[in-house]
Amino acid sequence: MERLAIYLLASAIVFGILTLRDMADVAETEDSKEPVKEFPELKDAQPVVPTLRFQYWAYEELAHIVVQRYPILNIEGTTYPPPQWRAFAAKIVTTLKFLFLALVIAGINPFPYFGLGTPNFMTYANENKVSVCLMCFFIGGLIEGQLLSTGAFEISFNDIPVWSKLQSNRLPQPQELLSIIDAHLQFQAPGSASPGMSFNSNSNPHMPRS
Repeated sequence: MERLAIYLLASAIVFGILTLRDMADVAETEDSKEPVKEFPELKDAQPVVPTLRFQYWAYEELAHIVVQRYPILNIEGTTYPPPQWRAFAAKIVTTLKFLFLALVIAGINPFPYFGLGTPNFMTYANENKVSVCLMCFFIGGLIEGQLLSTGAFEISFNDIPVWSKLQSNRLPQPQELLSIIDAHLQFQAPGSASPGMSFNSNSNPHMPRS
């Protein structure tokens, strides 16, 4: 039983390290991105395919409905970034979580180094390393997930915001979304393009005023 608990703890730590590394890679990639402007050729220009962008945590269901109705649309799905303070708080929680795990696994008591008495929770953690480490890992992961979750559902058509759950506090109905796309396609001139327009994923999109 003890071996099984140690194996689960080791697996959880490895999974956490890989998750932390992936989060760092994603943040580095997003910071290194620069807006790229593409201009259509003046001669033999091809019709520009409209792009419908979903920016939230999952988009497969509505994207499938849209593709069935408009197979020519180029659909992109991205994760809506949380506010900077929440992302920073999540990083702090992650750092503290792994620091505490390292102290417990190594059996190090840092409080005497600061002239402080050992609190009861530290004594309990050193006596029950496996259960405390597992509890710390999963509770820390739960807090991180809550901090990084935005509940956003932001949709843009050719980088023009057409729906925002952050402002409407609800998801669009499939028929409602299809009607929005119909309206934008009617005003989409064949072969037209909007050079220089870019979508800023670091700020909250605003709904167009009627």
